[in-house]
Amino acid sequence: MRPKTYLDAGSARTRYANLLPVFVKLLMISALVEFIILRGLNRMADLYPWWMKRGGTAIMVFMGNIAYNLAFITSITVVLIIAYVFWNKEKRLSLFLLIWVTVLIGVSVIGSWIELIVLLGSITAILLLFTLVMRKSHRIFFSQGHETLDTEASGKIHRGALLLFFLFILIAYLSALYLHIGNDLANLGLSPPGRTGVYGIGEVFAVASAFLALVAFWRRPRLVDLVLPTIVVGGMLTFAFLRSDILPLVTMWSLGFQFYLFLPIYIGALWCYLLTLFLLVRSKGRRKYLVPGLLLIAISGRMLNDFYLIQMAMVGVLLLTLADDLVEFTLDTKRKLVPMKMVEHGHPTR
Repeated sequence: MRPKTYLDAGSARTRYANLLPVFVKLLMISALVEFIILRGLNRMADLYPWWMKRGGTAIMVFMGNIAYNLAFITSITVVLIIAYVFWNKEKRLSLFLLIWVTVLIGVSVIGSWIELIVLLGSITAILLLFTLVMRKSHRIFFSQGHETLDTEASGKIHRGALLLFFLFILIAYLSALYLHIGNDLANLGLSPPGRTGVYGIGEVFAVASAFLALVAFWRRPRLVDLVLPTIVVGGMLTFAFLRSDILPLVTMWSLGFQFYLFLPIYIGALWCYLLTLFLLVRSKGRRKYLVPGLLLIAISGRMLNDFYLIQMAMVGVLLLTLADDLVEFTLDTKRKLVPMKMVEHGHPTR
C-alpha cells in the first residue's frame, strides 16, 4: 500500500514560517511603491510639466492605490501568519495580534467616521507597540544568547544601543499617537494638554534612533556599503539646496518630520539609517526580517495619522522585535514531513 505523509502541528508552523519571508518581501515592495508614488511623486505633482499633469498623474495615482491596498492586505496576512506561528510558543501574544487585526479591520470598514472606534483602535495600537518593545527590551536586558547573533558589535555596546533604539522608536510613536488620541478626545469634549509639544519632542527621539540603529546592527562595512548611502544623501542635499521651500513640506506631508532641527542632523541620521540597511542586506538569517522591518519603520514615518501608516509601523516593529524567534522557526530542520507506512488493519506506524 502507498505510504502516506503525516504533517504534525510543529511542521505546519515551520511551513508557514518558511512562507512568511515571501509575504514580507511582497509587503516591503508594495509599501515602498506606495511611498514613492503616493507620498513622494504625487506630492510634487505641481512641479510636473503640463503634459504629465493630464493623463500621467492619474495613471500614477492609480498604480499607487493598487500598491496601497496590496500593502495593507499583505500586512494583515503577515500578522496572521506570525500569530499562527507563535500560537504554541506565546499564546497571549498571538491572541493580542488577532485582536489587533480584528480592531484594524473594524476601524477600516466601519470606524473611520466614528470617534470612539478610532480611539479604541489607537489605544489598541499603543498597547501592542508597548508590549512588543517591552518584550524585546526584557530579552535584551537579560542578554539572552540569540539576541546578539548576526552582529559584529560587542557585548554591552550592542545591547545598550539595541535597547535604546527600540525605546526611542516607541517614544516617537507614542508621541504621534498621543497627538491623534488627544484630537479624538477633543472632538468628544476632552482636551489633553501639550499635544503639539509632545509631538515635536518625539521627532528628537525618531532622529536619534537612526544613529542608534547603526550601532545596534553594526557590521564591518565594505566600500560599496559606504558609497550607496552617500549617493542618496548627496541627491537629497542637492534637492534641499535647489528647492529649499519644497523639501520641508514634502517631508512633513510624507513622513511627519517638521525639520526644526539643524539640517546636518537629519542628513547624518539618514546616512546612518541607509548604511544600516545596506549592512544588513549582507547579513544572514535575520536580514529577511530586519531589513523589511527597518524599511517599514522608515517609510511609515512618524505622522501615524491613519491606520494604514499605523499598520506599517506596527508590522515594522513586529518584524524587528520577533526576528530572532522567526528565524528559529525557519531553521528548525527536525520538524518536517514524517512518512508513515500503512500496516495491517489500516493502523499507521512511523
